[in-house]
Amino acid sequence: MPPWTCRHEHALVASPFPRSPPVPNSYSAGDYLSLEEMGRLARRRRKAQNETQEDAAAALEVEQSNISRAENGRSNAKGTLFRLIRRYTDFDVTPEAHYRLIEKSRTQSPASGEDHQ
Repeated sequence: MPPWTCRHEHALVASPFPRSPPVPNSYSAGDYLSLEEMGRLARRRRKAQNETQEDAAAALEVEQSNISRAENGRSNAKGTLFRLIRRYTDFDVTPEAHYRLIEKSRTQSPASGEDHQ
């Protein structure tokens, strides 16, 4: 099935845009979110307060394009995104990575990724 289609009961519904994952109604302190998830949360909360991207840009003293990049989860706008989260939610953001590195097994070949004994 193409990415722009989804099934609803027995009908096939086409949309010109890929479907975004839903944004939960609530988050809790300690939740790990990707930049995209934080961007969707910031956008939803900004809109709930009837503010435009231009309003947010003026309040944060950045350009509107930075707000757009932040709300789309772009890594080059993380600082703006974290400020949006602080402005429109009851949360702050720690700059922890969403993914975590772990030690690799000593029996794994670094070049091939294959295990050898």
